[in-house]
This record gives sequence, structure tokens and C-alpha cells, in this order.
Amino acid sequence: MKRSSVDGTIPEGWRMVRLGDVTKVETGGTPSRTKLSYWGGSVPWMASGEINQRRVMWTAEHVTQAGLDNSNAKKFPKGTVMLAMNGQGATRGKVALLGIEAACNQSLAAITGNCTDNLFLFQLLQSSYDHLRALTGDGRSGLNLGLIRSFTIILPPLSEQRAIAAVLDSIDDAIERTDAVIAATEQLRTSLLHELLTRGVSGWHTEWKNVPGIGTIPADWEVVRLGDVAAVKGGVGFPLNRQGRGDGEYPFIKVSDMTLKGNETYIRTANNYVDFKDVSDLGASVFAPGTTVFPKVGAAIATNKKRVLTVPTIIDNNMAGVTVAAVDRCDTRYLYQWFQSIDLLDFANVSAVPSITGSQLKRVSILLPPLPEQRVISGLLDGLDVTISEENKERDGFQLLKESTADVLLTGRGRVGTVAEDAVGKG
Repeated sequence: MKRSSVDGTIPEGWRMVRLGDVTKVETGGTPSRTKLSYWGGSVPWMASGEINQRRVMWTAEHVTQAGLDNSNAKKFPKGTVMLAMNGQGATRGKVALLGIEAACNQSLAAITGNCTDNLFLFQLLQSSYDHLRALTGDGRSGLNLGLIRSFTIILPPLSEQRAIAAVLDSIDDAIERTDAVIAATEQLRTSLLHELLTRGVSGWHTEWKNVPGIGTIPADWEVVRLGDVAAVKGGVGFPLNRQGRGDGEYPFIKVSDMTLKGNETYIRTANNYVDFKDVSDLGASVFAPGTTVFPKVGAAIATNKKRVLTVPTIIDNNMAGVTVAAVDRCDTRYLYQWFQSIDLLDFANVSAVPSITGSQLKRVSILLPPLPEQRVISGLLDGLDVTISEENKERDGFQLLKESTADVLLTGRGRVGTVAEDAVGKG
């Protein structure tokens, strides 16, 4: 969020203030861990790692009244804005709103307003995340109460604070509803993936067989080695002077071009191409559409990124591709969904630099239903993947709407009357 309007002015009736001049900023404490009588009570006690809740409705730990009386911990009322002063990674600078009465540790600042609406304050500080983190200079130090109290904010009149907060909160509600749909669909997909790949389509089977080391599977399923039905091949490294040619025929992708969101791995739009002559000179393989590609070297193996190619593509030497060879026995999409069910680390050489070889993968057992059932299984799972992808896109849209609306309303460049109606409608 920008800290002021485009021309540096703010609307009439708004004012620039220090946070500590209009709010009470406190912190908590941690009762002695050696006193068992201080812990396990009825008072929720919030740690900085719990800041990722929008509204804090639960805490992992609770303290007793004796724990409060004999430490710097204190109870803060419902509606208090909690700000993480320390924490690993992206935690520092994040905010949450207490949905319950709770105490907290000394890594959190508890902020309550005396002339501010707490929901507005939450929205304002949430949009000021980068600015709050920048208060520590080099980014390695934590925030402290002095820095937070001196943080300058733009404060509208109380009535407009509430109106702005209502608009932004309605968009947050839409984001949370979409997150809930995504989480439920991903959970369904996970359970259905295991059921379909081990038991088959519901109602299709009446006869079963027991396979040592695997268990009970449908009687008409095969257990084969991956190498019996698919080819496993690694990519080739390209010298930098042969990469990025704008007139290249083939997209060239690396592990860094794959990003993970939920159950789905995206390959960024290729901005790096290689020429046919270079491919031929270096003996590189062109991986056909339908090939499942994944990292085969390095820490990226643990991310389990896997993706099906949609166009002929060249992959670098840190990746491998698996292509169906026996098309009369194995369906391409079924193979991809099977790959989604495995953890690549289970088949890696775990050392300073984890790696997977083609020979290792070729020996892995895969359950193979008849082709018609493979296609039904992959179709069911593909349908859920499409739903998850669409919901993720909708969530991204709401997030962009939230950011743009917050930027306009919290700086005074747009007023609630001209912005709220559109934002609430989309929410």
C-alpha cells in the first residue's frame, strides 16, 4: 500500500499520525516453562507462529491465572490487533485480529485503538506489511514497540474507517470462502486419488486378489514395473550462449520454471527457446506432449513438482521426463495421476545432493487397471484438478481486487462511495 495519495495530499478530515498517538501498543510474555501450574489452564496464549489466522479463534497452548499473575503475560480483549514483531521467514510484520480473549508471548504486539476502529486498523496494518518490515532496516532484526508506536499512518474519520473496513473485510470473506472450497476439494482429491489407484472405480469390481507387499487389488489389475510401460529419460544441459534465442523452435524449461500451488504444478510461460540445430548438435531429446516432467536432482525433488507437457519441449539436465511407451496398456493421463500419488523422495538417493536415476524409477511397481478404467480414473481426477485450478484463479482475482481496493481506499485516492459498491459486488 502507498503511504499517501499520488500528489502527497490526503482528503480533508484525514490526518497523518503516529500509531502510538492513537492506539495503545503493548506486548505479552511467557510464563515460566518450569512451573507446571502456569500452563494448561483456561486462558488462550498466542504465539507468533499463530499469526497466520485472519481472526484468531484458537491457540495451541493455554495458561492459568497463576501464569498471568507471575509473568508479563496479560489478557487482551476480543478485537485486539496482533502484530508479529519477530518470527521465521515472512512472519515478522504480519497481523491478525483476536476473535477471542487471549494472552500472547513477547514476540507479538497487541494494538487497541482509542480513536480507531480495530477492524480498520487491522486492514491498514495488513496492507502496510512491507513498510512495517522495512522499519528494521537490514531486514534481519525484529520489530520493537518503539518502532511500531512511531509508525506513521493515514487516519480517516471514525465513520469512514468503519466503511473502509467493511468493504475490505467483505473481500477477505470472499477469499476465505474460496480457500475453504479449495481446501475441501484438495482433501477430496487426496482421498479419492488413493482409493482410485488402489481399489479402482466404485462398483466396478467383485473379484479381488492379494499381491504380496501391496495388498488386495482388483482381480483384473496388473502389477508391472514402470519401465515395462514407460520410457524414462533425462534432459540435457544447454550452454548459456545457446539459450534464449527468440527464433528458437522449442521452449526450454528448467526446474525454476515450475511453480507449485496446491495440488497443481504450473510451468511458467516459456521465455527461453532453443533452436533445432542446437538440439541436434547437443543430442537433446524433444519431449512430446503428454510427457510427465519432474526434478531429478537437488532439493527441488522434495517439492514433488510434476507436470504434463502440452507442447514439444526441451528440458534441462536437472529434470527428467516419463513418456508412455506401451500405449495399448497405459494411458498418459493415468500415468500422470499415478505420478501425483508418489513421493519422489521415496525413490531418491538421499545424500548431500539428492538424485533420482532412470533405472531406479523403471523398477518401481505401478498398479495397472484395464485401459477403460484407467481413463475413467484419470477423468475423475482431472475433473477435480480443473475445479481446483479454477478456484485458485478466482482466489487470485479476489486477492488482486483486495490489494487494488486497499491501495485506493487506505490512501484516500478513492472514497468508499465510489469504490465500495463494485468491491462488495465482486465479493
